[in-house]
Amino acid sequence: QMAPTEKKGFFSNPKNVKLTILLAALLLVIIIIVVVVVLVLNYNKKKINLEEMVEVEYTGLDGEGEAIAYIDEGEFVYAYLNAVGNEKLAKKMKKAYKDEDLAELEKLYDKYDDVLRPCEMVYENIDLDISEDSGLSNGDVVTVTISYSKSFAKDNGVVLKGKSVEDKVKDLKEAQELDPFDGLEVDFSGT
Repeated sequence: QMAPTEKKGFFSNPKNVKLTILLAALLLVIIIIVVVVVLVLNYNKKKINLEEMVEVEYTGLDGEGEAIAYIDEGEFVYAYLNAVGNEKLAKKMKKAYKDEDLAELEKLYDKYDDVLRPCEMVYENIDLDISEDSGLSNGDVVTVTISYSKSFAKDNGVVLKGKSVEDKVKDLKEAQELDPFDGLEVDFSGT
């Protein structure tokens, strides 16, 4: 008679147990890396850098120039919509802003009010302050300070970043000297 053979299970071999634990640990590390990468990419995707959107315009004469600063609304709307994952609408809005198509913008704002209302509220919550906004000369440097509520932006799906922008005054016209009496002739007649 033959002795009954004992069936051994996969885990009864110590080498197999070690291999299984090693593979499970490796799989866990890979899952953690994937989760971290996805979270980091999504977090960075939701960030909007306001410093890249600040526009400063100068008007007037050299020495008497004035400055105004603003966030380019079209760029902001495009960045916001991309950050919240609405790339299709972002492209439509960007085109309408670029083409200055007011009818299309109005149509899009009406149709997508639920998405664009939070964007508009965040945009209106951003304040810009210019260090000097009058009496400017070409070559002066102005600082635009950006302020906003981080929690308000986060509650509306985005993370704003940016503190200030420096800009050099340019394109102010030179004042022309004007003699109001040049070419004026006075002629008296009579007694």
